[in-house]
Amino acid sequence: MDVTFHFNGEDLITSIEETVTVAFSPPEPTQELPLFARGAINGALANGTPMTFAYVDHDGIPHLSLRGSIQVFSDTQLAIWLRPTDHSAAALAENPVVALLYRDSKSRTTLTIKGTAAVDDRAEVRERVFNLIPEVEQTHDTKREGKALIIEVEELRGTSPIGALQMKRG
Repeated sequence: MDVTFHFNGEDLITSIEETVTVAFSPPEPTQELPLFARGAINGALANGTPMTFAYVDHDGIPHLSLRGSIQVFSDTQLAIWLRPTDHSAAALAENPVVALLYRDSKSRTTLTIKGTAAVDDRAEVRERVFNLIPEVEQTHDTKREGKALIIEVEELRGTSPIGALQMKRG
């Protein structure tokens, strides 16, 4: 902040000018999930901040749900284990666009994520996703009858204690 005082001939202040200069600019978007975001996402359930998952069904009705199984799958992908009773897979086959929200008020961290999702039925992918999810989530599907949902992250925006976070593919 710069402060400039203007004086008259009698050395009395006639006006004060204040100029605020922002010391940082928003980060350039990365092509990969930022490391801070990866840690927040992977630790969300243990931290008591399960993520919100949003999709639209075949009737055009939006759905929101808290998900404890969301984990980072790769530099640009997230994974969710869909329990056998989860009906989102059919809707996502028609409309794969999804959104996710992570919010931790204690650390003042907010992440919004946009992406496209698809079920991956390959055995090695299903096994890897199941092994990535927290143990408490695994106990909800001990027979491993669920599905592996892979989300290609197109955009991530957020704020955190370390500053702004941004990822954009393409």
